[in-house]
Amino acid sequence: IFQVLRRRYYQKRLEEIISSIEKKASDSKKTKKVELDGISDEVLDDILKKLSAFEAKNQFLDADLTLSGLAKKLNTNSSYLSKVVNLYKEENFSKYLRGLRIHYITEELIKNEKIRNFTIKAIAFEAGFNGAETFSKAFRETNGMYPSRFIKQLSKKV
Repeated sequence: IFQVLRRRYYQKRLEEIISSIEKKASDSKKTKKVELDGISDEVLDDILKKLSAFEAKNQFLDADLTLSGLAKKLNTNSSYLSKVVNLYKEENFSKYLRGLRIHYITEELIKNEKIRNFTIKAIAFEAGFNGAETFSKAFRETNGMYPSRFIKQLSKKV
């Protein structure tokens, strides 16, 4: 009985994850305009545009990416970038990066059957993580199940 309930739970969770990804893809995020102390509107707009491009080009997959490194790439300072991420993305920089990476790899696992055959460590590297354990914990925190279980559920669904 316990196994049947667990299977149902994981199947339901998989469907919820897939539907949330589809919803995110269809939602066009409208950026709320909020004033930040010490940051002009022009600089704020510039940072937001560059952050959008950064996300669109999947540059967050670089495992060595840091706040200061991204700030340099975006031609701004890390203090401004941190404030913008905290306010507009509503999380700190490391959670923001982790979220982008997990969302990306979750979509890839759903769309690309080939990647499902990779080891968890290889999937972690593909997503920009430096290790399988960190990746697995972040994946579970976000999706409610470990990547191995997620892949099994996807395989059953197909």
